[in-house]
Amino acid sequence: MDIWRTPPAKLAYFALSMTFVSLWVR
Repeated sequence: MDIWRTPPAKLAYFALSMTFVSLWVR
């Protein structure tokens, strides 16, 4: 399954990583 190649999954992963980073920095 190439689910990580789709743009929505990449966008969701980016948003998740940004949220994690913001929580980590705080």
